[in-house]
Amino acid sequence: MSLMDAIVLGIVQGVTEFLPVSSSGHLLLARHFMGLPAEAMLFDAVVHFGSLLAIVAVFRHELVDMLHGLRFSRDERARGGRRLLMLLGLATLPLVAVGLLARHWVKEVFSNPVVVPVMLFVTAGLLVLSERFHTTGRGEITVRRAVLIGLAQVLAVLPGLSRSGTTIAGGMLLGLDRERATRFSFLLAIPAILGVTVLELRHALTGGAPAVASPASLVVGTAASAIATFVAVVLFLRFVRGRRLTPFAVYCAGVGGVLLLVQPW
Repeated sequence: MSLMDAIVLGIVQGVTEFLPVSSSGHLLLARHFMGLPAEAMLFDAVVHFGSLLAIVAVFRHELVDMLHGLRFSRDERARGGRRLLMLLGLATLPLVAVGLLARHWVKEVFSNPVVVPVMLFVTAGLLVLSERFHTTGRGEITVRRAVLIGLAQVLAVLPGLSRSGTTIAGGMLLGLDRERATRFSFLLAIPAILGVTVLELRHALTGGAPAVASPASLVVGTAASAIATFVAVVLFLRFVRGRRLTPFAVYCAGVGGVLLLVQPW
């Protein structure tokens, strides 16, 4: 993997990680056209870490509030941070359970090339449904809604099914406005990406995976991912304040169609 390959893949990862378009599908497509191996565990781990750094930077105030809430202070800021931390914890539990109990099954699913394009079509359908049946209220994130959004996140363990698309659509179908559903989805991504990064890094370092990237490529890939993620998240948060997600549904369907055409069946 050259430095330019690392930059391109880092940007692809960063831009698509939080947009409702499936980063796994885009990385698969990018690697196909670049003539690179379909899997590169160590590189995937570090570019995920780049995305994690970016999302932490964007939501630094919310994270500080959650840390403040751990002090069990009674002021409003601490109560809000404590409540948000509880909701994120409840929403993360289903993914943790599936990761512990079904990780081997998920790995087998990843090996089936038809899954990614099919799940991109499913992502497109979920986005269309969320816009079609979305209510206009600004509902609060309750315990029930947080758990249901967490269950929606579990579905995104299937490659090609966008994690952000699934959780944002789930939040909207439960009565949240686009921006609130998006912000909760992005915060919920922090423990999810942290877990993925640790698992990928552990597998890459202990599983004897071939080294396809030099240390320099890992560094520039991480930097490219972090910068691209930060820009994409900030712009998307502005986008959802007044625009529908339908264009992303059309885009997902298009990428799914391209993947079906380029896969070596």
